[in-house]
Amino acid sequence: MNRRIWWLAGGGVAFAIVVAAAGFAFAERLATQPWRPGAPPRVVEIPVGYGLDEVGNLLAREGVIRSSFVFQLYAWRHGLNEQLQAGEYELGPGMSSAEIADRIARGEVRPR
Repeated sequence: MNRRIWWLAGGGVAFAIVVAAAGFAFAERLATQPWRPGAPPRVVEIPVGYGLDEVGNLLAREGVIRSSFVFQLYAWRHGLNEQLQAGEYELGPGMSSAEIADRIARGEVRPR
């Protein structure tokens, strides 16, 4: 009986790992695709002191990204979560979440 419980528990853990890996792969795919290709860009001001969560929520509220969660997951997985910089950015739904995260992490603010 104990052997059967261990097999069931091991199978459950393996299943959870496969599901998590599939979820990460799906989120990565979403992050690299534009939300609305051809949509005009908009100017978004990221205030000083905003962390990953606030930046993701702001971008979603402004309609620049589809999902704050996907943006945050991409930035976290690629080590950008501590590199996001304040400033005024020209961003648009025609850009992918990955492009937007990379641009904000590099501090590529809107030219004046």
